[in-house]
Amino acid sequence: MQQFVEMKFGDTGYIPFYGFKLLAGRNFSVSDTMHELVITEAAVKAYGFKSPQEAVGKLLAFPGEATRSFPIVGVISDFHQRGLQSEIKPALITSSKDQFFTINIKLLPGADRWTAGIAAVEGAWKKLYPGVPFKYQFYDEKIKELYKNELQLQTLVRSSTAIAILISCLGLFGLAALTTFQRTKEVGIRKVLGASVSGIVRLLSKEFIGLVLISVLLASPLAWWFMNKWLRDFAYRIDIKWWMFVTAALGAILIALLTVSYQAIKAAIANPVRSLRNE
Repeated sequence: MQQFVEMKFGDTGYIPFYGFKLLAGRNFSVSDTMHELVITEAAVKAYGFKSPQEAVGKLLAFPGEATRSFPIVGVISDFHQRGLQSEIKPALITSSKDQFFTINIKLLPGADRWTAGIAAVEGAWKKLYPGVPFKYQFYDEKIKELYKNELQLQTLVRSSTAIAILISCLGLFGLAALTTFQRTKEVGIRKVLGASVSGIVRLLSKEFIGLVLISVLLASPLAWWFMNKWLRDFAYRIDIKWWMFVTAALGAILIALLTVSYQAIKAAIANPVRSLRNE
């Protein structure tokens, strides 16, 4: 059966360098041409083998001008070659000096050592390849490029969320100030009749909490729909759980309480004589 696979080229240090787990067989032996193959779990399934152990020793044919077959000597665990938007594809690793275009180097821990390490590599490069530009890139930067759109979306969402929370808090603060002003005499009468500060704060705050709960109930289905639609672009994704919306609701209630509590407490501890002296 024919099957498309991703081909990776490296020397015998490629598999241990990246810490790939060997499930069956061994690493390919030293060679400057392709003569042995190491495949991934996904390739084992794609070719119809029942287990990694069964795949070891089998031959894979590469069609071309002259069909050639190479033995599978090992099977490693799957690994991501692209972003989480894509499923893990079948892959194989082999050796061929004609396909060596990059050199992977592991730097010692500690950013202060990296400058000296990179300078030493650059010096060796210029001795071996004079006139060829020396270019390097950190792998975390390469991985970051895979999620460029997501990072931009994250920045946009964070900024818009911060602005929305700020505007909402200002609106709540102004509404709380207006409400407490309109109910100043009511609060004074309640205090004269023996109402506690905590009771008055609860009285003035519960209306705002009710509004926040209504807004959460209205926003949650829309949030679930947008989140679910966005997550569909990823082959590997989390599931949306109910507790995420509960946490968001509790956060919104806490922000609302902190926003209106100043006005509520201010009205609750005010001297009732001042509010009732005009009556």
